[in-house]
Amino acid sequence: MTGPLKRRALFIDRDGIFHALVPWGTGGELCAPRHRDELVPFDSVQGIASIKTLGYVLILVTNQPDVERGIIERSFVDEVNAQYQRDFELDAVYCCFASLDSDPMKKPNPGMFLKAAKEHDL
Repeated sequence: MTGPLKRRALFIDRDGIFHALVPWGTGGELCAPRHRDELVPFDSVQGIASIKTLGYVLILVTNQPDVERGIIERSFVDEVNAQYQRDFELDAVYCCFASLDSDPMKKPNPGMFLKAAKEHDL
């Protein structure tokens, strides 16, 4: 026997989904935008809020280890996350600033997902 049905959620990553990645260094690696002038939003996510009409909770989950590494300002990350939460009617944003892969909140570890499940009755 199972318990009561909980709410469904769509977990969405940020970088490469809501906006383009930018080149970093000489090796051609791609990373999150570091400044507002590097932020190029994708038009294709404009309708993401319509998923809420299907009964889903929309949650952005993002690793931002470059904040801890001193490469990106936390205020910029917080500003972008807040803008996306407003613009796309996201129910919540979970952001991990840890650079160590062993941090329980850093994806692919389940910390942010488990926290969201508890806080949003998922």
